[in-house]
Amino acid sequence: MIETLLLAPLAGIYIIYKMWLGSGALFTISENIYIYLIITGIATTLPLYWFQKEHNEFSYRLLSFMQYLDLSLMLLIGIFVYGETFHHEQAIAFSLIWFALILYSISMIRKTKSIKKKVA
Repeated sequence: MIETLLLAPLAGIYIIYKMWLGSGALFTISENIYIYLIITGIATTLPLYWFQKEHNEFSYRLLSFMQYLDLSLMLLIGIFVYGETFHHEQAIAFSLIWFALILYSISMIRKTKSIKKKVA
């Protein structure tokens, strides 16, 4: 959010400069496009705001695992829904990454269980 606030004046100056040159697109498109842009901005901002607001509730391990899961789901959507190519080398790299994540998760689960046993 800070980055946006810092760059907004520069973006405004750039838009005014382009309009002054006559090559700006501001006010040259239909109102529907502006409405879509506003809705897109809201749809982008709200999840980021909610994520920032609630990320302290999760452990960073769980959060990082969820991010890997998110990227993997996007990859699967790209392959099966949009027909993206997925080569043999990419499948090997993807498998190795998930194998490492599984090993890491198992070690963290074991570590957590041993700590709970020591406390109890």
